[in-house]
Amino acid sequence: MRDVARRVRHVLPADREMLRVPYDLARPTGPVIVEGDHAIYRHGDEETVGRVAPAKLADAEPGETVLLKLADASDAPQWWVCEVEEVNGVAAS
Repeated sequence: MRDVARRVRHVLPADREMLRVPYDLARPTGPVIVEGDHAIYRHGDEETVGRVAPAKLADAEPGETVLLKLADASDAPQWWVCEVEEVNGVAAS
């Protein structure tokens, strides 16, 4: 996984929860706040709301953009946009 906003890589287990996101949620400014099945994020000066869908990382495809709640995040409902680089040894092309 590559944390898009903070440019950090993470190796995470396949059973880790992720959220699938709208295609336009690729480069938010900072963390994403999740409330129910909606993500609230900033892109520049605009606040945008989009639907999210829960899944496990094992279901992700290399190259897919997803939201993850990372271990180093506070207890706040902050999720981070990450790009899946590899799943079960299969890398993005």
